[in-house]
Amino acid sequence: MELNNLLEKHFKKGFSYAHYLNEVETLISQNKTSGAIQNDLMVNYTILAERRMRRWNKVLSIDSLTQEYFHQLEPKLKILIITEAWCGDASHLVPVFHRLGSINQNFEVKLTYRDENPELMSHFLTNNAKSIPIMIVMDEAYNFLFSWGPRPIQMQKRVMDYKNKPDRSYEDFLNEVQVWYNQDKGKSAIEEIKQTFEKFLVAVPVN
Repeated sequence: MELNNLLEKHFKKGFSYAHYLNEVETLISQNKTSGAIQNDLMVNYTILAERRMRRWNKVLSIDSLTQEYFHQLEPKLKILIITEAWCGDASHLVPVFHRLGSINQNFEVKLTYRDENPELMSHFLTNNAKSIPIMIVMDEAYNFLFSWGPRPIQMQKRVMDYKNKPDRSYEDFLNEVQVWYNQDKGKSAIEEIKQTFEKFLVAVPVN
């Protein structure tokens, strides 16, 4: 299937951020998570992820210049986010995607799950890995424009360094990741996403 047809298919069956939050809550209440792996560890990651998303929804701040840039973008865009309920990076970044997508009424944002959609995910691998979250941006006709993810450049380097040389426990590394995201406050992701948009789209000033 051609990529634009695949994107249209998955966008049309995607769901809203509000639906996603409610579904994550429901999964937790059933001692479950999304995705292929179901165990207590993954459920615990999901509980932590849900708390982070709720917190980011309250505290995430986007500077006025960035808001103005996204507000002035004229094209109608469709944004599809690949995620999973248990994903630590997604718990920090999906709220950022949602907030940026909410700035402009020409943007339509939907989410979908990675493990339920392997054909889609296969088009957006990172170093041959199914890393998430991924933000996919399309035009009104579902033509692929660009994507961003799975994490800011600085965090991606930390992840790759750890994978190449795991010199501490995985839980210790996850704690460091959490601290980094909290200290960064979403700024790295917001700036990188803005720069990516600027490569492909032109902001039209409002008269």
